[in-house]
Amino acid sequence: SLKERRMAVAKERGVAAFIVASNALLERIATLPGGATRDEWLQLKGIGEQNVEPLREAFSKVLDD
Repeated sequence: SLKERRMAVAKERGVAAFIVASNALLERIATLPGGATRDEWLQLKGIGEQNVEPLREAFSKVLDD
């Protein structure tokens, strides 16, 4: 799940889970189709040029499964 992946990423980075992504952002990410493009990710509130690639790397596999 997205929340499980968020916890794993937070542990890897040594930060709190909400630093990786808020619950609201996870809900928006969950609306993306598998294989979503960078532009589709950038349309989500809370995702911008600075965090789009780290978030895609962290959560794309969950969306694709």
